[in-house]
Amino acid sequence: MGYLPLYELVSLIYGKLELFENFPEEAAFLSRFLDAACALEAEGVTSPRSFIEYASGEDEDKAAVFSIALPEYIDAVRVMTFHKSKGLGFSVVINLMYEEKGQSDPMYFEEKDGAINVYHITKAAAEHCLNLGRVYNDRRTDGNVQDLNLLYVVSTRARHELYNLILRKARKTEAKEAKLLDVFETYEQGQPAAHKPEQRKPSAPVAIVSVTAHPEQRFDAQKPTYNSFFETAEGELVHAILARFIELPKDLEPALEAAYEDLAPAFPFKFDKPKVLKSLLSFLQNPEAASLFAPALGRKVLVEAEFIDKTGSLFRMDRVLLNKDSVTIIDFKTGGENTIKYTAQMKNYLGIISEVYGKPSKGLLAYVDLCKVQIL
Repeated sequence: MGYLPLYELVSLIYGKLELFENFPEEAAFLSRFLDAACALEAEGVTSPRSFIEYASGEDEDKAAVFSIALPEYIDAVRVMTFHKSKGLGFSVVINLMYEEKGQSDPMYFEEKDGAINVYHITKAAAEHCLNLGRVYNDRRTDGNVQDLNLLYVVSTRARHELYNLILRKARKTEAKEAKLLDVFETYEQGQPAAHKPEQRKPSAPVAIVSVTAHPEQRFDAQKPTYNSFFETAEGELVHAILARFIELPKDLEPALEAAYEDLAPAFPFKFDKPKVLKSLLSFLQNPEAASLFAPALGRKVLVEAEFIDKTGSLFRMDRVLLNKDSVTIIDFKTGGENTIKYTAQMKNYLGIISEVYGKPSKGLLAYVDLCKVQIL
């Protein structure tokens, strides 16, 4: 995850889980699923999350990439959307209809004098402006007509038997106007309204005042320096040494020195060995920091653990403590304190961990040089 292309990742999962061997009766769909992964990858759907979102959508054209066409002569139940059933006929039809509030789109279009006018109209704006109200109501009327036409289509597909299953939401009060599915119930039309709608006064015109331009702000771009590279490398060395320990050894000082001698030669810098070791020793002897390395019943420790977020981006967490009922993330930091910057990073980590494990989680910023542990 996060390394392989989508098609190769799906193929690896198929091989590891032996899906064709374990589910031979699903071979047709498994093959179709592989074809879909290959086709969508060519269209830019490259991450696991985007692939799942594509497959979970309601677009009929998108859903077709996963469907397996059955020959007409096969005696089987066919499941399809109302729109796909247009022009077809069946011996028995079972329609499932339920009330669903669609997403409101404030973008409206009007063709006038050979031009297309685009409006952003809210319900409140339509009530206050006659011109906007006309465009608003025209599209609403057109939508109702389209829904009624669709209802006619699905009710005329059956040759012998037709069953309409209607699922309605419970209403605390009666709707002000009839809904489409109300045609399946007895109700009265054309009755005078019980009360006249409230006459609202138009709001006062809004005066738009120009804003004084902000003074130009100049800054010098930060250029990388030897010091910045050195500090980054020293921080990586400290992280690598801390990753060596699941639990703290009894002889901590010799263990730190051995880890330093093993890891430091991999970096192209000459570090201040006494300074690095002194800082690490002082930090790990701090009771707050030492508790992060203490053993606990049922605890599992992940070091330099890699996780991916919803978009497929890869993140590496310094230390994760998996307890029975909770998860703790520790992020080691060298140098000075920067709570604002590191808090945003930790919130992202907590969001990923919450989605993966579904347990209460907390984050800790462990400042090595400051011998300080901060709870976020």
